[in-house]
Amino acid sequence: METGFKLTVQNYRYLFENASDAMWVQDMKGNIVDANKACEKLTGFTRQKFLGKNVNVFLTGEFLNLAREVTANCLMERKSPNPMNSEWS
Repeated sequence: METGFKLTVQNYRYLFENASDAMWVQDMKGNIVDANKACEKLTGFTRQKFLGKNVNVFLTGEFLNLAREVTANCLMERKSPNPMNSEWS
């Protein structure tokens, strides 16, 4: 019997929902299509308030630029800087 962890949709959903970090999923135009409980806790907005909103509503300045850079790098299959790195904090 295999005892390794298998990433299933159910496991992914559990990890996403119960992460202590605020996370959302956005489409290619920056529109939020899903948000986890930590986003709700951090901002005070319900998940329904997030859905369909563009990230530029919640991010400004350097953080919006970082989000745009990460998106562009993903599209070009390039590595992005770690936002938790001291360079970005």
